[in-house]
Amino acid sequence: MTIHKLPGTVQVDVDDLWVYYESIGRRAPAGCPSPAYEQGVPRLLDLFDRYGIRATFFVCGRDVQAQRATLREMIRRGHEIANHSTWHRPGFARLSAVEKQADIATTHRLLADGTGVEPRGFKSPGFSFAPDQLDALAGLGYRYDSSLLPTPYAPMMRVAQRLLSGGTVDPTHYGQARYGLAPLRPYTPSRCNPHRPAEGNTAATVTRRIAPRGRSGVSQTGTRPYPTGADDASRTGTRPYPTDAVGSADSSRIAPRGRSGASQTGTRPYPTTQDSIVIEAPVTTMPLTRLPMHSTFVFTAGQPLFDAGLALAVACNVPVNYLLHAADAIDPVADPSLASYRFLTQSWEEKHALLDHMLSELAGKFRLVPTLEYVNALVR
Repeated sequence: MTIHKLPGTVQVDVDDLWVYYESIGRRAPAGCPSPAYEQGVPRLLDLFDRYGIRATFFVCGRDVQAQRATLREMIRRGHEIANHSTWHRPGFARLSAVEKQADIATTHRLLADGTGVEPRGFKSPGFSFAPDQLDALAGLGYRYDSSLLPTPYAPMMRVAQRLLSGGTVDPTHYGQARYGLAPLRPYTPSRCNPHRPAEGNTAATVTRRIAPRGRSGVSQTGTRPYPTGADDASRTGTRPYPTDAVGSADSSRIAPRGRSGASQTGTRPYPTTQDSIVIEAPVTTMPLTRLPMHSTFVFTAGQPLFDAGLALAVACNVPVNYLLHAADAIDPVADPSLASYRFLTQSWEEKHALLDHMLSELAGKFRLVPTLEYVNALVR
């Protein structure tokens, strides 16, 4: 008898050590190593092969040039590459709309140029989400955002992290408490309240016009889109912002638009052939309780948190978007200033056993596909 599984997705934030230093308000030391790419990604790729998982890797633009070979290997093995901002700035939500747009566009171009494939998804660093980032994503033809963590406990989590790390934690880290009201499955967000689904009103959804495709179906920028299924085959486009170097997108060319939609500097507006609707694909929290259950918390609280969360997701028929970090699969980090991140201090043997358990259980209960396919399967 054929068992039909709900679609699910596994996401990997490829945050290297420099990210963790900056997350507690400290500068990464000179010559900071890259264990997330050197150890974590290869180990996770092998685990994904073992369990037949095709995942989505969220990558920071700062790392693209040095890690092109690894990124191409991810794609070769059937995984999706997505945009995780350029510099993983704490307080991403507090950047101006122009700064957000420049940051997202820079990494978009770096990933497209470095891999030959345009990203279609984005996640804010540290779940620091603001509604205006959806406009920037729509303008680039993105299909989904995955920046919401649907938990009301964000303020308490910030306090706990500040106490444990002895450092600073941005007030937008983990998002707002009201985001705990967001759905657990992908949805079309309301413009005014993005943690709420739009109620069948196209004016309430976040849309922009995007570039048409040539007859071959290839984006007119020359890069390949990810496969999107028949219902989404023409939604990829890009607006090529200049990127002389990482972080140097020419923000002077990213100007606000007048009421007609034309740029107020006289530059051309987005091509206007088809609406792009950005879907919100929240990271799964535990149904009913809304406790975070992704790997960072499981490595701290233990396997029972994962088992309880997964059991509730299955019982409530919730398709899972499960978040890992590449640093989950690295050897222990000796620097005591990072000890508040327990998964950075645990042995690989201990973490390997828990990752094996989590991935085995997820693969047994869900059809695990890249997030783009997950979104397209659940939102029509």
